[in-house]
Formats: sequence, structure tokens, C-alpha cells
Amino acid sequence: MADRLDREADRMQGWQPPEAVILRETRLEYLRRCQPKALREMRRAGTLEQDLDLRVKAAQSQADALIQSGEFPPQAWSRAIRSELLDSESD
Repeated sequence: MADRLDREADRMQGWQPPEAVILRETRLEYLRRCQPKALREMRRAGTLEQDLDLRVKAAQSQADALIQSGEFPPQAWSRAIRSELLDSESD
């Protein structure tokens, strides 16, 4: 177990969480590729910016909660991004 933790710590050196602008771009690209109808509707209704902001904040909050519960940051961020930005089930 200690060896695994050491390997994880080595992998995390220099790792930084994604910036909000990257998270917004990830959500927008997902909408473009996988949900074009929803993207058009949000643009027409004027709710796209609100959706992007809310989804980014939700991903950040979920990642923070997972990290606080003991999950390694890269895995926590991956789960939060899949769940909140990509509308995908986590492992």
C-alpha cells in the first residue's frame, strides 16, 4: 500500500487542477459534439453562459469534496469532469 501511495505522490508532482476556462471549453466542446440540439436551445434562450458557469462550479465543488474525502486530486477531477461537464457516469 505504501508503494502505491509513493507512486501516486510521484505522479502528482507538478500536477495542477484544470483552470475554469479549460473546464468551460470542455463543456462547450461536449455540447457541440454530443448535444448540438441542447446547445442551440441554450443559445436561443440565452442560458448558455449560465449553464457553463453552473457546470464549472459544480465540477469544482465535486472535485473539492472528493479530494477532501481522500481521493487523489487527478482522479477526483476526472470523476467530477465526467459527471458534471460530460454528463457521464463515473467509474
